[in-house]
Amino acid sequence: MNKKILATAMSVLTLATCGAALTACGPTAPIETETEIIFNDKNNPYSELSWQDYSVFGTPSFNELTVPVVYQFEGSYSEAYQGDYSREYLYINCYEDGLLYGTLGGSGIYGYWTNRDRRDREQFVLHILRHGNSEYNDGNYDMLADPITDEGDYYEYSSSFTWNRGWGIRTVLIFGYKYTPIKEMTLDTSEVKTEYVMGERIDTSGLKINVTRENGKTTQLDDISANNGIRIFGFDSSRESDANKVTVRFRNIVASFDVKIIAPTYTGKGVYNNEQIDMSVKLTTPEDCTVTFDGKTANCKYTKSTILGQQVCTFMKPDSEEDPDIDLGLTDEEWASLHKRYVLTRDEETDTFNLEAFLTQIYTIPTWNSDFPSFDGDVRTNFEPMFNRIPGGNTEQRQIVLDSKTGVATLTYKYWNAGTTDTFELKYTLEDGVLAFTEQVRGSSGNGVTFADLYKEYVVTDDGIAIPKHLVDDGKVTL
Repeated sequence: MNKKILATAMSVLTLATCGAALTACGPTAPIETETEIIFNDKNNPYSELSWQDYSVFGTPSFNELTVPVVYQFEGSYSEAYQGDYSREYLYINCYEDGLLYGTLGGSGIYGYWTNRDRRDREQFVLHILRHGNSEYNDGNYDMLADPITDEGDYYEYSSSFTWNRGWGIRTVLIFGYKYTPIKEMTLDTSEVKTEYVMGERIDTSGLKINVTRENGKTTQLDDISANNGIRIFGFDSSRESDANKVTVRFRNIVASFDVKIIAPTYTGKGVYNNEQIDMSVKLTTPEDCTVTFDGKTANCKYTKSTILGQQVCTFMKPDSEEDPDIDLGLTDEEWASLHKRYVLTRDEETDTFNLEAFLTQIYTIPTWNSDFPSFDGDVRTNFEPMFNRIPGGNTEQRQIVLDSKTGVATLTYKYWNAGTTDTFELKYTLEDGVLAFTEQVRGSSGNGVTFADLYKEYVVTDDGIAIPKHLVDDGKVTL
C-alpha cells in the first residue's frame, strides 16, 4: 500500500476529527500484543471517514504489501441466471494500520476492520463503506465475520458480501484467516495438458496448485484460469520447443513446469507446374516454413489469413535484405511454377495434419495510395475497374476472385463504399502474372456499365494485388 495514499487519507481524517478544540487531535493507537493487533471503533483511524472520503485511495496494487497485511479474506461467486454463467472472485486485505481494501467485479472495496467491539468483546467486523464509486449496501456497512469451529480448516472466519449488480442483489460468501506468508507452493501437473501444437493457447484446466503457509495450513487452489490471484508467465507456443518453461505465480511465490511445443508437418496434395504433387509443409516459426515437394525443399516466409471463411497459408519469398541468411532453395522458374496458397487443417479424431491447395485466388484492386504507395498518381481514379466509363474515382471494395476449377473470375466493386454493387462473372486466362478477361458469363450493373467498359488486363502479384496492365506498360507503376 502506497504510503503517500495513506498520508492523503490521514489528512482527510485530520480535517474530519480535529473540530473539537478542547480534545487531543488524532485517534488512539491500536493495541498490540505478541499474537495480534486489536482494533475497535475507537482506535481505528479510518472509522471516522465517510464513504466519499475513501475516493482518495484510488486503486492501489492489491499485492503491494508496503503496509503489512494482518488478515485476508477471499471468496467467489458463480452466476447462473438467464445465460450468465460468469465467475467472479473477491479478495480483501486487512492492513496493519486499520485500512481494508479489496476487489470484486473489477471495482475496489474500501473500509476498515475491527476485531473487538466497543465493550472489548471479541468480534471480527469488516466495515465496508464503498464498492467502486458507490456507497456499499445502502449504508448498511458492517459484515460480521464469525469464527469457523473446525480448527483444522484452512480458514478461520466466514462472512458474506452483499453485491448490488444493478439488475439484482447477490450474496458472495467469503472466508478469512490471519495472514501468514506462503512457505511453499507445489504444482500437480498429472492431469494438465503438457503438449501443444504451435499457435495453441495454454490450457490450465487440469493444473492443481497446493499452497502451504508458515502456520502449517495447506489448501488447493482451483479454477486457475479465472482466479485473478494467480499469474501465468512464460508460455510461448509460437515456436517449437521440447521444454517451454511455464511459471506460475501466486502472491509472492513462484513454481514452474515444462510443456512441449510441436511444430506439425502438414501433408497432402500440392500444385506444381499446374499438376498435383505430394507436398509437406512444416511451420517452424510464426513467419517461417519449410515446403517439400517433387524432390525439392523451399525455405519460405508465410502469412495466414481468412479467405472466404477458410484459414489460408500463403507462401512468400524471403526478402533478400531482411532475411539475408535464408536460402529459398528454388530457382525463379521453380518458384513461379509453385502454387502458393494452401488450407492447413488438423483432424482432431485422427490427430493428423493435412494440407489442400487453395485454388480460389483473390486479388484486390487498390483504392487508396496508402494501399499502393509506389504509385505517384491518383490510385482511386487510375486503378478503376472500368476504363471507357470512368466514374471519377468513386468505386470502393474492388475485388477479383478467381475460381480455377470453373475458369470463372468474379469482379465486384461498390460505388462510394456503401452504394450499389456491380458484379461481373467473366472467363479469364492467367499467364506469366497477367490476368485477362476474355468474355462475360453474366453481369449485373446498376450503373450502366457493360463488359466493353471494363479493363480487360491486370498484372497480379503474389501478395494479392491487381494493377491495370496499361499502367505497368506505360511505366507509371513499377512492381
